[in-house]
Amino acid sequence: DLKPDMLVHGYVRACADDGVFVTLGTTVRGFVKRNMLTESYVANGEQIKEHYPIGMLLYGKVLRTDTERNSALLATRDSI
Repeated sequence: DLKPDMLVHGYVRACADDGVFVTLGTTVRGFVKRNMLTESYVANGEQIKEHYPIGMLLYGKVLRTDTERNSALLATRDSI
């Protein structure tokens, strides 16, 4: 079970204009909003796709979970 403030790792599953979808396990999905990806500014989906290719390993922190949907909101910024 994921809980807020846990450190996790997963793989980039897909990129969108507003962030990155991450696979955390066989049944758990995560999402990192664009403003929570990095300390530097990410302008658009093209920059996200360029810097976060599908299959890339990401380390992050759980901000919020949704147990009904088996999903989590994550942050990969160093300051979080």
